[in-house]
Amino acid sequence: MHGTARADAVAASAIPGAEQQRRLARGWLATPADPARRAPSAAVSLGQVAGATVSSEGWPSAAGPLQRRARTVLSTTASYLAVASNIARQQAATAAEPGVKAATTYYLAHIGKVKTVAQFVNNYQLFSYAMKAYGLGDMIHAKGLLTKVLNGGVASRSALANTLGDPRYRTFAAAFDFAASGASATKAPSATTGTADKYIEQTLEDNVGKTNKGVALGLYFKRNASSITSGYGILADAKILTVVQTAFGLSATSAQGNIDQQAALLNKVLKIRDLQDPAKVEKLVERFTSQYDVSNSSNVSNVLLVDTSQSVGTSLLDTANGVSGSVPAGSVLNLFSSGSTSNGVSSDLLLSLAKLSLGGS
Repeated sequence: MHGTARADAVAASAIPGAEQQRRLARGWLATPADPARRAPSAAVSLGQVAGATVSSEGWPSAAGPLQRRARTVLSTTASYLAVASNIARQQAATAAEPGVKAATTYYLAHIGKVKTVAQFVNNYQLFSYAMKAYGLGDMIHAKGLLTKVLNGGVASRSALANTLGDPRYRTFAAAFDFAASGASATKAPSATTGTADKYIEQTLEDNVGKTNKGVALGLYFKRNASSITSGYGILADAKILTVVQTAFGLSATSAQGNIDQQAALLNKVLKIRDLQDPAKVEKLVERFTSQYDVSNSSNVSNVLLVDTSQSVGTSLLDTANGVSGSVPAGSVLNLFSSGSTSNGVSSDLLLSLAKLSLGGS
């Protein structure tokens, strides 16, 4: 390791692990002791592993020219923070993806014409869009169940949507409240633009999950945590349950016992009221992503790529979101090897930083 890299490693070791991950996600590849290594731009643009690249204006080097290339494996925490801190931009990119844009345009143009539950569940294009938006895409063929859920509404405590335990059904029935609003149910904001927003959010999570399921689970949990009101609600949603089990080190087999005992255990390890506090939810998600890497250490596949030889207009998750972008012949994607020993911040050092144990504030 060169002298500069050795000094970087010593300085970096004093930084709490979680803070180091945040710095990596926001464009710091060195340490606060060496601010000259921060990208001149406000933040580097990250790219998903599956073919995307990352561009920035470059990194100052001892030699002067901004020609430095670097590569590091990112933890799930850093990858999650990179997406979550740019969520509006990522959602906009997802909405602009041709397939998503076409599906949303069709949905918004036709959903208001639906007057009954029967018309809704039998229009596959509209119904499948709405089901995916509310995380129920795998139940698309359960028309009988969903018909009862929608006809029952949510006003009564005994309504099917309120007794199933899974909060997704209640949210779905409330968005398309035929029981209370009749033929005008599909004109409500929750059934139109509200559903479209959820569809885009769900699609983004699906895209992220193709590279790192931990990031997708973290985003899903953050988006839906406030709808959970009991341990039973956690048990009813497989994704929410996975996040909680992983965050608190609970065995997956713990979900195979008596349901009342399972709910009691979840209520013991997690204060359900904390799920209404965004700050506490965020901390829980970061705890989950940290533990996710421990449990799936061999499956971490996200990379932070910085290629300062030229600017590429493909940013974080653009590839997954359908935004086209090409990989230049001279890109770090094609040229970089993990054993690089170029002057300054070496890839070995960056890999070491990314593997720092999480902790601290």
